[in-house]
Amino acid sequence: MGKHEAAIGKQFRKLFLGSSIVAAINFVVTLILNLPYLPQFYLISTGIFSIFAVWASLEYFVICYVVSFLVVMIQAFISVYSVGDDCGIQLYLLTLIVPANYIHLTNHSLSFKRTFIIGVVCANIAVYLIADEIIDQLISPLKILEESSEIFFTFLNAVGSLSLLFYVSSIFAGGYQKEFEKLNDENHKLERESNLDKLTGLMNRRGIENYLHRRYREWKLIHSPFTVAVGDVDYFKQINDRFGHDAGDFALSQLGMLMKSMVPEYAMVSRWGGEEFLFAFPLPMEKACEILEKLRSEIEAQQFDYQDKQLKITITVGAAEAAEAESLADLVRLADRRLYLGKRAGRNRIVSKDE
Repeated sequence: MGKHEAAIGKQFRKLFLGSSIVAAINFVVTLILNLPYLPQFYLISTGIFSIFAVWASLEYFVICYVVSFLVVMIQAFISVYSVGDDCGIQLYLLTLIVPANYIHLTNHSLSFKRTFIIGVVCANIAVYLIADEIIDQLISPLKILEESSEIFFTFLNAVGSLSLLFYVSSIFAGGYQKEFEKLNDENHKLERESNLDKLTGLMNRRGIENYLHRRYREWKLIHSPFTVAVGDVDYFKQINDRFGHDAGDFALSQLGMLMKSMVPEYAMVSRWGGEEFLFAFPLPMEKACEILEKLRSEIEAQQFDYQDKQLKITITVGAAEAAEAESLADLVRLADRRLYLGKRAGRNRIVSKDE
């Protein structure tokens, strides 16, 4: 059983724990009032709900629910037969409607779940009407309570029913809230993972595109500084051909770590594709190129040790500022064009203007 099922099972058992406590209280009260049949029945009910509080699980939800419904139904019939419909015991039927929704968390088919919910609602209404109207009309109560005892018993059942309903609703709502939070966290986690490049640990192309569009819109609206740069590892194919693709992957992963450590938090860097990286700076071109030059220089100075071999790596970068382009796509293309100008000019450099 997974953590999810175990957590739901725990909530489910709490419902029966609350029912067993209410049944035990009613056992004591009916025993003191010396009511017919009810003390014995509540004693049995306390035992049944206590067993479910230990044993119940989501796997056996339908069985547990049906047994609970039968217990509360018989409880309503016996109570009306013993002391009349003014006892208020029928209100306990309301507490069965909320936990019926746990059926949605089981593995049953959608059609079964819908039928189950409809059946629960109809059964509760039917039992309530039978207990409150039909039995009361057909028979006279076995015992007529004194007015003070009747008020007390009615008040106790009303308070007990509403308290149990509140308790059940709180557990159910809390359970759904936890499931919602868990699902939300998992969705965020999946979204983060889908936006990350596993090899380099950097954001991937899909992940950075939203940032690029947002920054470019800001530049359009308020002309806030925005510079984009595209970098490429020089002679990367030679690394793969000479040392193998594992060496190429190692080089990219090391570059990813170095870039994350040197690019400021307010800027973004992503693996754009293959051995290409895209940088986005909320800075003017000059400031962005200062950061890129420091990064280029650090990469050139580094010696990347791979299986007793030293890999010398350099990068070429082309940069462009938002004011130079008519659209985001044009801005990236301009940075990419300057990257290739840098390659033709000898590589291992930053190019920020057309030559």
